[in-house]
Amino acid sequence: MTAFLAKHGSDPVYRKKLKLLSEAEQTSSVTPDEIAWDALKQSTYAAALTRFIERYPDSKHKAEAEQQIAAHEPQKGLNVSPTGKDTQASRDCYLLAGDPQSMPGFLGVNFLKLDAERALAACAQAVNENPDDMMLVNMLGRAQDAGRNYVEARRNYRKAADGGNMYALTNLAWFSVYGTDGPVDVDEGKRMFDQAARAGNAYGQASLGWLYREGYDGIAQDYAEAARWYELAANQGYANAMATMGWFYREGLGLPKDLQQSLAWYKEAAESGDANAMSSLGWAYQNVLGTEQSYPEAKIWCEKAANVGDSYSMALLAWFYDIGNGVAQDYVQARTWYEMAANAGSAYAMGNLSRLYDYGLGTKADAKEAVRWAAASVEGGDPAKLDELKSQPNNFTPAFRKEMQNLLKDRGYYGGPVDGEFGAATQQAMRRCGITSLCTLVLPAEMRANTTRHDGRCRSRPT
Repeated sequence: MTAFLAKHGSDPVYRKKLKLLSEAEQTSSVTPDEIAWDALKQSTYAAALTRFIERYPDSKHKAEAEQQIAAHEPQKGLNVSPTGKDTQASRDCYLLAGDPQSMPGFLGVNFLKLDAERALAACAQAVNENPDDMMLVNMLGRAQDAGRNYVEARRNYRKAADGGNMYALTNLAWFSVYGTDGPVDVDEGKRMFDQAARAGNAYGQASLGWLYREGYDGIAQDYAEAARWYELAANQGYANAMATMGWFYREGLGLPKDLQQSLAWYKEAAESGDANAMSSLGWAYQNVLGTEQSYPEAKIWCEKAANVGDSYSMALLAWFYDIGNGVAQDYVQARTWYEMAANAGSAYAMGNLSRLYDYGLGTKADAKEAVRWAAASVEGGDPAKLDELKSQPNNFTPAFRKEMQNLLKDRGYYGGPVDGEFGAATQQAMRRCGITSLCTLVLPAEMRANTTRHDGRCRSRPT
């Protein structure tokens, strides 16, 4: 948390958490490593687990942390470099920048969770030691891509692809699909996806399936064709594709609706480490989709997904505690999970967090904080919160409504009285202010980027 604040500047949520942690260290019988381990105990983020071991070398949880790291790195005894140089740098490169399922039993690293600086250092050394290993060259490109050095990323993707690496070809295809470093060229991206897919690469197959599933940018939407490619990838053990097969069977799109098949695919994907599948299992147990309703089971899977960073599951756990579904109602727990989900980018969680601060549920009432989170929710893409502000102002306390008018006045959109009445002038001010302007005032730049960024490479189901 201290490192986050040093890098990104002041943030009230993290300041509060840091204060609580400091107080706990002074007053609680629980040791700091226990507090840290409680947050990491189900994590698949190897870099964080490694830092835990470095920080607490004498912790009784050291062995558990080492076991979790081992579960998410290339299998021991497996030569990760076809050039014959199995070095520590090559293993570190896989651990920090490896494409998911690029080796047997290897989870890999979600692109949006890639630690670009650490990965770049490891992969640059690994490629220097193994210049002919095209997978390492691809991963160097991936580290550069995450660090937004697109010129060097393209160069290394191209080099690895020319050397026959289909992961690199698929990564390069995404540059064309999204116009990462130049004009958008979806047809060129599709051609490269198709080449990698027909060569048997699961990542390429799933990416091609994604284009057909989304009907992306002029490509004819074809669920049957999408399901065909996803199934090929899933049958190779590609967890993202397994989770998407669960979605196809659940929704009955491209395949006959079959909730039993859906549940089976979600379970297989979840057991392979896919966070979206874990959260989908939680949803299935909550909503009787191929199984009996079980809130305890739903909570287990949501917690597993939340502990590997899935914001949707964090928000769902918060909702459980918020309304007391399957657990004792606990607004403090609800606020904690909503905060985690909000900081991970969930606009829905931001909106609910606003309500807790507005009414003092699980925290002291704070109109400024409530308005801050409401505005963040609107900017983050939650249309329900914007509609609620406009059409149901009585859902908000008078203090909130006055604070919102102050915000609009500060931005120059409102010149009327700060009376807490959302009349015609306030309504017009909110329309003039709009989503982006609200965000510009209340969110730091880095948080705005995190809430608006879209990267199809990590998607496994429609939102």
